[in-house]
Amino acid sequence: FITSRIILDATIPFEWKVKPTEIKLTESVMEKVKARWSEYGID
Repeated sequence: FITSRIILDATIPFEWKVKPTEIKLTESVMEKVKARWSEYGID
């Protein structure tokens, strides 16, 4: 059957010795996102 949903496993295996670099947003970007949060429809 066909569906419009996807399951995404974005976890990192514990065994990996080299982990991907963590991305952190700047304060100015965070403020912009927070100001428009309700527009995104995420609760």
